Amino acid sequence: MNTGAQGPLHEAELRRFRAACFEAARRTGARVDSLDLPGVVRSFEAASITSPTGSVIALHHTDRPIVAFTGSLPVAGRPVSDFVDPPAYADPPLLAAGRAR
Repeated sequence: MNTGAQGPLHEAELRRFRAACFEAARRTGARVDSLDLPGVVRSFEAASITSPTGSVIALHHTDRPIVAFTGSLPVAGRPVSDFVDPPAYADPPLLAAGRAR
């Protein structure tokens, strides 16, 4: 269960983030695997996007309008590391999922 922001606005942002991830995957022949890290207190939602060229984890901050990408799965209790540049398919719809408020 996510312990970040809650309520209708958070739910709308989460739906927008997920929709943008699936749209990016659809256009590039990739696959989206939503990640659920049970019992982990976190301030972001995550989705693993696997394309023919590799995998990336998209992170959507629950309280701030930020989308970031990392090359490895976040580990409970440790800071997120291994940040990577946005993949080519991370165009405005996916990046805007973090900016829309």
